[in-house]
Amino acid sequence: MIVAGFATAFLLEDISSVHCDSGDHWSDLIPNQYHLKFQLNIDYVVIFVSHEDKMIVGNVWKEKSQLYSEIPDNRRFSFR
Repeated sequence: MIVAGFATAFLLEDISSVHCDSGDHWSDLIPNQYHLKFQLNIDYVVIFVSHEDKMIVGNVWKEKSQLYSEIPDNRRFSFR
């Protein structure tokens, strides 16, 4: 359901810290049957990477209609 004036965000936490490299692909994290739903229905997808219960990096995978196959450096932020 789309509501005018509101944006949707899907926030994921990667506790394995496996997906903290810029060359990772978002599609490796999301099962194939959900790819189209993410592309059409969700405005923002952000992966937060944590290690030993501490948040270390955030990766913006999708912003509005822009879906990144690889995360640009200016869409990664650090909590360190």
